[in-house]
Amino acid sequence: MNDPASLLRARLIEAAGGYLRNTMRLRGITCAVCSTPVAGGYNRCLACKRHSEAARGDKADHVGTLAYAIETKQSHYLMRMYKASRPIREHQNVVGMLVALALHHHVRCLNHIAANPVSHWCAVPSLPTKPGEHPLRSLLRSLVTQFPEMPLHSAPTAEVVDPRALRGDHFATASTLPHRAHVLVVEDTWVQGGHAQSAALAVRKAGAATVSILSIARFLRPTFGSNAAFIEQHLTEDYEPLSCPWTTGRCPP
Repeated sequence: MNDPASLLRARLIEAAGGYLRNTMRLRGITCAVCSTPVAGGYNRCLACKRHSEAARGDKADHVGTLAYAIETKQSHYLMRMYKASRPIREHQNVVGMLVALALHHHVRCLNHIAANPVSHWCAVPSLPTKPGEHPLRSLLRSLVTQFPEMPLHSAPTAEVVDPRALRGDHFATASTLPHRAHVLVVEDTWVQGGHAQSAALAVRKAGAATVSILSIARFLRPTFGSNAAFIEQHLTEDYEPLSCPWTTGRCPP
């Protein structure tokens, strides 16, 4: 229990376990892709269904999300303030611990599920583009040592009409990917998924054989649909870093 990962897990649980909640995949209750609550027993939310139809086989092969960011709650504030112009150090530390533990415990899970080990990573840039390096990319550059970065860049602002739309030309890379490359696309907050899936399209265009999206948080608005009831009935347990974001439960064998 004194190994670095166990100590980091204990620190994260102490700092944020009380207000963070793991995402859940419950058949007929949450979207099988992004883990948002769904109505009518559907398998996917409307946004993910539309993305699947529009992107066909070029969308991400796998999507995993660590926690919910619930509007007006501390979890949402965390994901906003870690990257603010004057960021809160504690929030940067919590996001860093979330990512570090996910990489340590669950990249091997993704490798098993995909049957193709992760070979590269990239961070989803801001759209429209903003000055300076995105805080998520800066964080990942300090944490990811297992595989190299495939830098992803935003399209010029003048070319972006709808930043939330699913468009492969919203992002681009100059990287050349090897045969059977598996790129891990990291997004900080999934709202409707257009940003992350657009990044997946750009990565696929660059030659990736496998594309996986790891989202740190899935935004939830309690006032939308049955979200309030879902939060009250299902999001009752403190955050557990050992819960697999790819299965939302046990790690694969």
